[in-house]
Amino acid sequence: MEKGSWLETDEWGHTSVDGVWSGGDALRLGLATISIGQGRKSAESIHAALRGVEPKDDDKRTPIGSDKIKLDWYDPQKAAERKVLSPEERLANPYKEIDLGISREAAVAETARCFSCGKCFGCDNCWMYCQNSCFTRVQQAEQGHFFDLNIGLCDGCKKCAEECPCGYLDLN
Repeated sequence: MEKGSWLETDEWGHTSVDGVWSGGDALRLGLATISIGQGRKSAESIHAALRGVEPKDDDKRTPIGSDKIKLDWYDPQKAAERKVLSPEERLANPYKEIDLGISREAAVAETARCFSCGKCFGCDNCWMYCQNSCFTRVQQAEQGHFFDLNIGLCDGCKKCAEECPCGYLDLN
């Protein structure tokens, strides 16, 4: 690696070194969510490599832009504040960790701030606003799948998509 350059990977996080994957700030600076996504892709690639198969990209959806998320649907929640040692504490304890992060409870509370971008979270808006009863609840709900859609009943009014707070439904 040249001085000052970032690591290069393929779409699955695999580097040019056999058996080495990477992601996050080692590739380029960015948002934590990007790093998390890169970590997931790398983990899927590692899993596939250990099984001796090629990784599969089952997620072919278009990324959800901020213009599709209805921010006013979500309750505003303040971000967790990290505890950081004061300059006096740092000088008194030079080997102590400076950034103490957040508590377990605060980390769990942070997950409630998620907008579920692109994944159905069962808010019921599509079901409530559909005038033709195109949506039915599934018996065994699972992450991202709370309703079945009978497109044959749909008249194209798009109310479900207009009222979807996370941008999951796109009828364009």
